[in-house]
Amino acid sequence: MFVGRLQMKVLIDVSVDQIEACSVSVGRAGNAIPEMMQVVAGFSEFVGEIRVASAEQGVDVEEVRLEGNTAS
Repeated sequence: MFVGRLQMKVLIDVSVDQIEACSVSVGRAGNAIPEMMQVVAGFSEFVGEIRVASAEQGVDVEEVRLEGNTAS
């Protein structure tokens, strides 16, 4: 019986250690989420700036095209 109890204690201790390690990992992941959100927000802003610049460039190209047709 003593051996069985000892084995159970070892299994419980190992399980507790694993749970504590998982808890630490979850905490790290939780701390990383705000940083990831900042990166995504920055990327979204950058993509928005590209979209605006592309639209402006499209307008400029159209103006040049129209001026070319007028000059002809």
